[in-house]
Amino acid sequence: MSRIQYTEPGAASIAPSDLAQMEKLSIPGFQGLTVPLSRAYALRPMSQTYTGALVRVRRASDNTELDCFSVAQATSFVGSGSGYVSIWYDQSGNNRHIQQTTLAAQPAIVANGVLVTTNGKPAVQFDSTDDFLSGASVGAYAAGGAGQFAVLETVSGTALGRALWHEGILSATTRYALAHIVTGRTLSQFVKNTENATLAAAGSTAEAPALASGQTVGVTVIDDGSTIRKRVNRTLLADVAYTRSGTMNVNTFYVNGQSNGTAVNQAAGMILAELYEIRGTVTTANRDVIESNLRARFPALG
Repeated sequence: MSRIQYTEPGAASIAPSDLAQMEKLSIPGFQGLTVPLSRAYALRPMSQTYTGALVRVRRASDNTELDCFSVAQATSFVGSGSGYVSIWYDQSGNNRHIQQTTLAAQPAIVANGVLVTTNGKPAVQFDSTDDFLSGASVGAYAAGGAGQFAVLETVSGTALGRALWHEGILSATTRYALAHIVTGRTLSQFVKNTENATLAAAGSTAEAPALASGQTVGVTVIDDGSTIRKRVNRTLLADVAYTRSGTMNVNTFYVNGQSNGTAVNQAAGMILAELYEIRGTVTTANRDVIESNLRARFPALG
């Protein structure tokens, strides 16, 4: 069907390229978002025009894999056994998929025939031993700042002092981690450059609300290039000022795992339902659009 564009006399016209961008942002519940998402992981279709799979699932009974377009398809495919995520597809349109080819390090989506959930919604469970997903696409730090939004639940075995997700590199401990869990299950941060200088240290003081075990929480972290703002369930924890210096040589986006300089063997452990990122400036209005959508879907966020 061809598009008919009507412009009211005296009104500003909309260029086809701008109109296409507006359509890209037409996301259920995200109406009003004025910038594109740089990455988007969810177990529900987030775009009205998205027709791709949500995840690729490996069935443990025979290690067969299937691209799943719904969680119902995933549970049907797995049956009474367990299923694991080998690829979590990026719905932003940027193809920043995250994956895991090592079977033992794949997070679970179905456990013994039961769908993994948090607050009654489908999710992916990472252990605190070796589970992680990663993708060779970075750029949040290089953009001068970013906003990251997630719905997650920590578990009794969640390891402290670990990044929940971050930009990093296998061969070093260089890290741009806006979401880092520390003492008291506090949401913290950890930024260290290639020259091994810590730009934003992890906190050592418990802050509320914490990422309490067994509770679904909404996490928002926003970096404007000089201050990292941390929010849990739309409540401000703290603003952490820092100064950028040196270089940031990173090449991989990790979820749940971090490198010790030679291998990714430091896993946090969590149940993750959704994760979104905006690169560059994040306005209060755009922050509120995403947080409001997540609160509507996950009542536990308050």
